[in-house]
Amino acid sequence: MKTRNFGGSSLVHFKQWSRNSFAIFNSLSKTIKIGKLNVALSIITLTASQAIAQSETQNLGDKELELNEVEVTAQAEPLVFSQVGRMITTITKKEIEQAPVSNLAELLSFVQSVDIRQRGGFGIQADVSIRGGSFDQVLVLLNGIPISDPQTGHFNLNIPVDLSQVEKVEILKGSASRVFGPNAFSGAINIITKTAVDNSLDLRLNGGQKGLYGFGSSLNTKLKNWTTTVSYDQKGSDGYMHNTDFKSYNAYAQSALQLNKVKIDGQIGFMQKDFGANSFYSPKYPNQYESNQSRMASLGIHFGSKFRVSILPYYRQHRDNWQLLRSNPETYQNFHQTDVYGARVKGIFYSPLGKTTLGLSYNNEHLLSSSMGEEMAEPKDIPWSKDHQFKYQYQRTHAGFYMEQNKSFFEKWNVSLGFLSHWYEGMEKGLQIYPGMDLSYQHNRALKLHASVNNAMRLPTFTDLFYRGPSNIGNPKLKPETSLNLELGAQYQKEGYFFAATVFHRKSENLIDWIWQDSMWKTENFTQLHTNGIELSAQINPNKQWNIKWWKKLSAEYTYLDLQKEKSDIKSKYALNNLRHQALISFTFEPINRLFLDVRGSYKDRLGGYLGYDFDTKKYTEHAYTDYFMLHAKISYSAKDFLFYVEASNLTDIQTVEYGVAQAGFWLMSGIKYHLSIK
Repeated sequence: MKTRNFGGSSLVHFKQWSRNSFAIFNSLSKTIKIGKLNVALSIITLTASQAIAQSETQNLGDKELELNEVEVTAQAEPLVFSQVGRMITTITKKEIEQAPVSNLAELLSFVQSVDIRQRGGFGIQADVSIRGGSFDQVLVLLNGIPISDPQTGHFNLNIPVDLSQVEKVEILKGSASRVFGPNAFSGAINIITKTAVDNSLDLRLNGGQKGLYGFGSSLNTKLKNWTTTVSYDQKGSDGYMHNTDFKSYNAYAQSALQLNKVKIDGQIGFMQKDFGANSFYSPKYPNQYESNQSRMASLGIHFGSKFRVSILPYYRQHRDNWQLLRSNPETYQNFHQTDVYGARVKGIFYSPLGKTTLGLSYNNEHLLSSSMGEEMAEPKDIPWSKDHQFKYQYQRTHAGFYMEQNKSFFEKWNVSLGFLSHWYEGMEKGLQIYPGMDLSYQHNRALKLHASVNNAMRLPTFTDLFYRGPSNIGNPKLKPETSLNLELGAQYQKEGYFFAATVFHRKSENLIDWIWQDSMWKTENFTQLHTNGIELSAQINPNKQWNIKWWKKLSAEYTYLDLQKEKSDIKSKYALNNLRHQALISFTFEPINRLFLDVRGSYKDRLGGYLGYDFDTKKYTEHAYTDYFMLHAKISYSAKDFLFYVEASNLTDIQTVEYGVAQAGFWLMSGIKYHLSIK
């Protein structure tokens, strides 16, 4: 393959394609089948909020290299960039290393149309939503394996991998139910971990204000046809205010083995977080405490050539203990454990009709709890707290069949048609069908248009169904919420710059939310919700456009959302607390060789408000969210096998609030990374 620099990316002539089982949204581990390429594919390296397919931003000159497929999979099977009828964001390893962030939640907060709301600092607990959806409406995947929690979306980002071990992150905006099944209601996020490229040892150490510390290591081995990576990371802090201290641990391993035409890969991980939860769920109680633990494992078997088959069994368990009073846990506390057993089977074949994808999915979700579910005949001792018992449980099974047909026409058009047929235990109606279509038109090398129409659904969480607390009552009779999603967009790129615009509409029915009734929050399928939005983005390479050698990137993005409830007189907890305006700006400079400065700013204007608590009058108080602009910056320098960095978040030390919880102000930290090659 030969390359030449193109606007900070590369114009690529492919000679060889490799197989990567964790390619972009490649949830069932397939690769592109390429016959003959008569023209070169132009691939522009975009910002973290507009990357549809990316390559490294360095000038590779005239070297011969082997490059992984440039592919995205809004479809059930990955396609090259020019054929995709959806907006896909890809954040690369290089962008992750340069970004002024230290955890996944912070990284996602700089992605267009992604809303991150943190309760504590450092991403210790964060909710993620896309395009005005709720935190329960986003599906999170780890190397294509679904890891969203059926208990509550608050735990969706409890993954057993440190950000240092992430190769790339991919975000699909809009419904993805027809590909990934339930809960990919407003979007999906796929986290792809690093695989071993050599025999090496990586060491990491960092520290900062507020007693912040972190350390970790990774061992990588690469044989002829077998790669393995094992990592461990630990971090903690004294907290930025009373009762916001935390400790977290991650252990993770993945391995892949190629045997002739059969590939076997697997992953296993463990995560634990223990943290002060100041005012997390009620401002009246600043001394709450929470402990989360998650473990997961998956196996992938991939075989066949003309008919390519993937089999993916997986398991995930999540445990949590929440205490109202950290100093006296017995006052009021909850224990929960969810176990998810699942599998996906997928087959792909090619014919004159194009590419056909068939798939089956199965999930069994089980809940054990001290406070929610259906009452057990015999209480069960809690494994990690012998003095307490699970008194409630619940189990549900759901399964689906999906099919998709992809076809290119006249070298410019590509259409993808498909549907999900879904069944879940206890459903009132028969089998439900959720169809969808994506269409793209590549007018020329610079201009691409796309359109899509898709249906989606989301099952209620266990919290929606059963949670009971001092001011909350769940509803076991909830129905799944559904939506119709429409999208139109255009992208235009020339050497050194890129522009994109997208408009979208989502009509949600049987929307699930907490409704204020009789001085209590109660879950209901209460209304229709119409979401309209527009996304605008631009990126310029000043090096190419203005011959400023040290200025590598300038990008700006804007999202506007308008949400309308049909029952506007009803007071709901989450439905209208979305960002109305979001603006992002990013600068990347390289003043001297290998020294990078990355500066990012975000403007957020949120609808709705939050409850505070006056300890003098002993009454709740209502407050409206205020808009704000926040800056983050990072300086990094690489020298041989070392990487040094200094990072500052909230540079201007502004005071912000999420969910009634005061957020951290200015926070300075630094660190070092070392890569040791083992011969």
